[in-house]
Order: sequence, then C-alpha cells, then structure tokens
Amino acid sequence: MHLRSFALSIFCATFAFSQEDSGPRLTAREIFYGAKPAAPAAPAKAPSAPKAPAIKKPTESMSRPQQQSPELPIQVAAQTTTQSGGLAMRWTITQLMPDGDKKEVPTTKAFKSGDRINVRVEVNEFGYLYILARGSSGKWSPLFPSPAISGGDNRVGPNQPYTIPHNYVFKFDDQPGEERIFIVFSRKPEPDFDSLIYKVAPDRTQKPESPAARPSNPNIMLAQATMIGDPFVDKVRTMYARDLIVEKVEGEVKTSSIGPRFEHAAYVASKRSDDPRVTAEVTLIHK
Repeated sequence: MHLRSFALSIFCATFAFSQEDSGPRLTAREIFYGAKPAAPAAPAKAPSAPKAPAIKKPTESMSRPQQQSPELPIQVAAQTTTQSGGLAMRWTITQLMPDGDKKEVPTTKAFKSGDRINVRVEVNEFGYLYILARGSSGKWSPLFPSPAISGGDNRVGPNQPYTIPHNYVFKFDDQPGEERIFIVFSRKPEPDFDSLIYKVAPDRTQKPESPAARPSNPNIMLAQATMIGDPFVDKVRTMYARDLIVEKVEGEVKTSSIGPRFEHAAYVASKRSDDPRVTAEVTLIHK
C-alpha cells in the first residue's frame, strides 16, 4: 500500500512538473501572425534582513562628496527574451464566381465540374517555396517555381501572397476525384527539389532578400516537363512533415485580436524556432 502511494506521488509530481515546464501552446495561426510566448515571470525574491547603518570614522570628512559605485546594467534580457514560434504559412482557396468576382471559400469545400479556383499561399519569413501538383497521370509537376513569377526564382518573403497558378485558374473537368497539391516552405534551398526542378541551379546560399529588392538571376533555368513520382513526394512527406502544428479556420474568428476577423484558411507552423521547414498538403475535392 505504501509503495503504491509512493509511486502515485511520483507520477503526480512528474506530471505537474511537465505541465508547468511546457507552458502555453501557440496555435499555428498565432505563430503565422507573429505571436510569441509570454515572458516568464521573474522569481520572487525573499525579503532580505535590514542592514545595520554603517558607522563613519571620526577622521572621515563629512564635507567630501561620497563616491558612488557605478550602477550595474539591468539584466532585462533574461526575463523578456522569448523564442519565435518558427516558420509558418497560410493557404486559402479562392473561387472565381460566374459574375467574375473572386471569393474565399472553405478549404474543405467539394467542387463540381466547371468550377474555377486559385490556391493562394503566404509565408511569415523569407525563405524558399516549392509547390507541386499531382496530375491525372499520377505524376507530380512543379507549379512554383514558375517561369511567370520572378523568372523562375522561388525566393519568397512575408506580406506577399503567391497565387497558384499564376494568372490562370484550376478548372475542374468532368472526371470527379481528388487533386493534390504539396507545398514546402524552407529557410534554405532544398537540394533534392533543386536537382529535379532546375537545370542550372543558381547561387542561392545567401540570405534571401526582399522580393522587391533582389535582382533577377540570369542563371536560373527551369527543367522542361519535369515529372516527379509518388515515391519521391512520399519520402519528402515522411522526412519533412514532423512536429508541425496544423490549424483550419472556417468562418468568424472570436478568440484572437490578430489576423482577419473572418476567413477560410489553413495554417501550418513549426513547433520550434530552429525547424528548417514546414510542409502542407492541399486536397481539392471534386464530386
């Protein structure tokens, strides 16, 4: 009986410690819009005992100004330093209506033959974006990078939506099924993708610049008719899609003061600030 009580006490203490250590969890949406964990509270200091007043020696001159010790810098960083939630991206589906208007629709909507849509992707940091689509042949082909966007350069940045396909729309034909889109957003170029997508890979080892400020790179050449099989995408999904936070928002947002108040969107974010990439898979349902 005593052993069982002792073991139960250890379990409760360990559980409480792990709960306290984990802290509040951010959602993928909060990470995308730049929210950070709250700063840890400074530990309360025990009151110190009052010091006895110092007795000055009679020979010390009272008229001489006393030399004050230099003030030590306040260590604010130890209390206010917070870690970023890491990489994040947001994607939405925009449908082209019969009257020509574009409307954001639920990410789980089932489309019918003749519907026309775009997929819009946004990221929260500078990095490199890869978007693949699986066609009716069962092969994957790159939608981004695209020759129509920055001459085929796939360096991207925040506050800029990237519409896929660029200046075109997906139109559902008469054959129902599911269309799949695979997205990778990475801090650095992904050699596995570059070797398949680019004929002549550009020098992209430097830190990505703002898309508006960077010059065009004449060394970028996209491979023609690049077709990628399921095994490659499955391997990438298994390797990359780990420790991710996924969140879907459909309708009015009442629990947050950041971001749109009403939206149909999906968010994916990394749990740790040092994660190199995030991935997402978009399934377009055609009935």
